[in-house]
Amino acid sequence: MRANYGKSLRKFFINKVSIRELIDLSDCDIFDSATVLTNIMLYEKTPQVEPIKAIRFTKKNQERLVNLREVFENEHIEIDSFNENSWVISNKSTFKIKQKIEIQGVKLIDWNIDINYGIKTGFNEAFIIDKNKRAELIAKDAKSVEIIK
Repeated sequence: MRANYGKSLRKFFINKVSIRELIDLSDCDIFDSATVLTNIMLYEKTPQVEPIKAIRFTKKNQERLVNLREVFENEHIEIDSFNENSWVISNKSTFKIKQKIEIQGVKLIDWNIDINYGIKTGFNEAFIIDKNKRAELIAKDAKSVEIIK
């Protein structure tokens, strides 16, 4: 769903079928003797006209697979279309945020910059703090509330 080597297959599905339902089982333990990323896709050999009903399960919530149909019906998101680069499924709130960012933002690929790596603090303990430390720093200097996120 996300790997580069699957691009041709994703392109085939986008251009040749109508995906009805997609269940991404990500890193769930589906098979006893195989480590494989698994998904279930229902499709028809017709043009895509309706949104795709999709849901993603991970290892941390795979116990919910026992009630797969019920959870799917109650918690799926609807995706108008996928692109051939990567198929990402998330929960409803994360998906809405992602949509807003994509509509309003400029993709990094469209920026005229070279990115070598993401944010590196060099000393996480100084930059990543818990609620208690945050409260302590704000108590010492009220202006800290403006910069501590």
